Amino acid sequence: MTKTARKSLINKFIVSLIIALLCVVLALQLISAPVFNIAPNRNGVANADGMGDVSVTYGKSDNGLVENEYIRSDSSVAPSTVGGVTPAPNEKITVIVSLKGTSMMKFASDNGISVAAALNTKEGLRNYAELEDIRQKAYGGVSQYIDEYGYEYSTVLNAFSATVRYGDIDSIKANKYVEEVIISNKYLAPQTVTENYVDVYETGIFNSSGIGYDGTGTVVAVLDTGTDYTHEVFDMELNPNTLALTKDDIAAVVPYLTATKQSAQQSENVNEDNLYLKSKLPFAYDYADSDANVYP
Repeated sequence: MTKTARKSLINKFIVSLIIALLCVVLALQLISAPVFNIAPNRNGVANADGMGDVSVTYGKSDNGLVENEYIRSDSSVAPSTVGGVTPAPNEKITVIVSLKGTSMMKFASDNGISVAAALNTKEGLRNYAELEDIRQKAYGGVSQYIDEYGYEYSTVLNAFSATVRYGDIDSIKANKYVEEVIISNKYLAPQTVTENYVDVYETGIFNSSGIGYDGTGTVVAVLDTGTDYTHEVFDMELNPNTLALTKDDIAAVVPYLTATKQSAQQSENVNEDNLYLKSKLPFAYDYADSDANVYP
């Protein structure tokens, strides 16, 4: 496969992946809080995280769970089943105003192409311009009800976000260019309290001195990508009278170790001097690189 063909195949895969992700986004919009692919807003500022406007209030919930205060509205907003309340008429809320017009995703799907490919066709650019024209006409008809404009959307649907007063929703929906007004969900952040009933040292190691076990005579094998033997937790020498493995013990088995054979294949020699680091690290070897350097 040539370099050009390989690059073309990769580009097609990326485009297909983007379309699949957008389809998931559309499905989420139908079942929960709206999530949209967006265009820059009226001030030319794009939403950095790609999410629809969601109003979040941090507070304590009775049961410690996320509570949905407002639910999606068609003609009116009803209290949600969990901790929901209907906003007061003068309360400012964030909404997504869905408009008429064929979204770029729908246009691309109808023509069997990707959104990116659609924007490279005359018909696709014409459809995009029509979406913009509809938004501008809608702005003119509902501007008196808008406290602050947010972002514009054209990929998944033709829409814009805004801050409005709850009592003006029906007036906004009466505009001939408006399909639906969706209230962004508002959540209470869960208040999680974690209590640590086990003392830990500043190093993060549990302080087990009060449980009756001190590890005397115990050897623990750790398989990892390396060991920072310079860490302060290893900066101590254990009681030589209670060690399970001493340097002499390591010296006695060096000729029989796999570590010794692996190093020999690399024309290197290992012995107790580089395998035994200290009483708290009586044996360390890098079996991946076939040497005694275990520092990560």
